[in-house]
Amino acid sequence: MEGTGPPRLVSFAPDVRFERKLGGVVEVSAPGVRFLTSERNARLIRQTVLAHSGRFLASELLEAPELDDAVRQLLQRLLHAVDGTTGSRLADLYDRIGRELPDPRFVFQNHGFVEEEESFDWLLPEDVGHKYPLNLARYLVDGLSLEDRMVLDIGCGRGGTCSFLSRYFRPRQVVGLEYSRSCLALCRRAHPLPRLSFVCGDAAALPFSAASFDVVTNIESSHCYPAPWLFFAEVRRVLRPGGVFCYTDVFGDLEEPARARRRLEALGFVVERQDDITARVARGLTAGYADFERLLRGMVSEQRGNGELVESMLDSIKRIPEEAYASGKAVYVAWRLRAPAEHRADHPAEHPADHPAEHRADPVAMAGGD
Repeated sequence: MEGTGPPRLVSFAPDVRFERKLGGVVEVSAPGVRFLTSERNARLIRQTVLAHSGRFLASELLEAPELDDAVRQLLQRLLHAVDGTTGSRLADLYDRIGRELPDPRFVFQNHGFVEEEESFDWLLPEDVGHKYPLNLARYLVDGLSLEDRMVLDIGCGRGGTCSFLSRYFRPRQVVGLEYSRSCLALCRRAHPLPRLSFVCGDAAALPFSAASFDVVTNIESSHCYPAPWLFFAEVRRVLRPGGVFCYTDVFGDLEEPARARRRLEALGFVVERQDDITARVARGLTAGYADFERLLRGMVSEQRGNGELVESMLDSIKRIPEEAYASGKAVYVAWRLRAPAEHRADHPAEHPADHPAEHRADPVAMAGGD
């Protein structure tokens, strides 16, 4: 249901840059916007940014009468640059995959994970064909009790992780959030489980009440988001006090994991575990390639015209272990993060629109589904 929940909140502090130019002007830039302004205005913008470091600049603050008009207009440009961001820069690609490969046997899109010596005796027989990508989800929540918990999987793709969490861990409910409507439709067809539901939504503006979930997972998805700082803030908002964020992704920018950690810690998250799992992911991707190739080639359909897409996907997956991971051009990092036991009074999770009575409301009912 559109229009529910607090307004979009925009994090400027880690992402606005200031660069002095010739002629006494300063270039101010952020994702999606760049402009020149006076040193005075740049200084005032910086002061506003720093005043909200680790917090967020909501649109209402721009209406404050004490704010300088020139600075208000420039801050408004920064806000508009990220307002309306979509859940994925690759939304069209994933939507195409959902349309052209709608087979419910294809339920995982992550790269997989395997230790040097790995036992899969915990697997149910029906899951053997997906053991490597499923093993990544298992690693991420290993040792974490999910029984009777509310779990949210953001960027759930084709729903494999949600199905795994629901079938293996006895949660109260698992909610999968996906931006691609074709993938969402497949999720609902492929995983008709009693404690599992799927919602269409944007990772940068989650359609749930504050403090709705005990655990949030996000696997190999955030690199697609144009505004990951908004995503982190939304995770923080929907987690209950003391809740856990299980997060893993591949980073082509080797400096990005450090930036991500700073952003997460600025939100109050406590890092319980940070692990470079690049080698284990590469091993899983290589070990699972033959099964993945066999699965996808069996879905080639002249009627759907999906042969080119399948070949492109297989070529990309085959090259990644060597060209990205072994070469050191990309790194795969996993985190286990815990929200503070109590929300700060000035944190967006405590936005006035979030009435305490909503904190235990059904998040699916609040979202309204698709």
